[in-house]
Amino acid sequence: MLSDRKSPKRRLLGCGVVLLSAGCVWFAVHTAVLLWRGFADDARNADAMVVLGNKVERDGAPSPRLQRRLDCAVRLYREGLAPVVIVSGGRGREGHPEAEVMRETLVEAGIPASAILVDNDGTDTFSTARNTKRIMKAQGLESVIVISSFYHILRTRMVFARFGFEEVSSAHAPLTREWRAVYSVVREFPAFYYYRLRPIEERGDPSGAG
Repeated sequence: MLSDRKSPKRRLLGCGVVLLSAGCVWFAVHTAVLLWRGFADDARNADAMVVLGNKVERDGAPSPRLQRRLDCAVRLYREGLAPVVIVSGGRGREGHPEAEVMRETLVEAGIPASAILVDNDGTDTFSTARNTKRIMKAQGLESVIVISSFYHILRTRMVFARFGFEEVSSAHAPLTREWRAVYSVVREFPAFYYYRLRPIEERGDPSGAG
């Protein structure tokens, strides 16, 4: 009798172990794909490149992560991969407009101001993709290189594809020596599927009309 009473609990525990194991395998496979896609740069000649924003320090300087993204853009621009650089970001808690700081940093690095287009409303990956679509459509541009940190590339490419971009390649920014990258890799697991299922209409349509 005692054994019979425990059997439902054992079955429930067994189901929990199976689900946990499946979740761990799913996470491991997803992370492997994330790392492969993040480090496997395939940047090729395009109409434009877009640099996704990140933190600006209190003194108005780009954070190390953001500076590495901008360094990557400068390198690709000098290599002639794209004649236009779109900088996209919002305004962080520090109070500085990320995109404006990015533009100034690129100009100081030698990129002509006329080659830089600014998106001050790129508060997340969704809005960056939407706004980039609108900006590029207005300029008659189609193909794009996305530039971000390695852990962000997989999700960025997926979101850009959802917004109708057909020619997307990518390049990751050089690594910074900080433990935050580990946290970011873990965070990308739920973030990827949230952005995969998030309705496009939530932030306007791909043409930017909403």
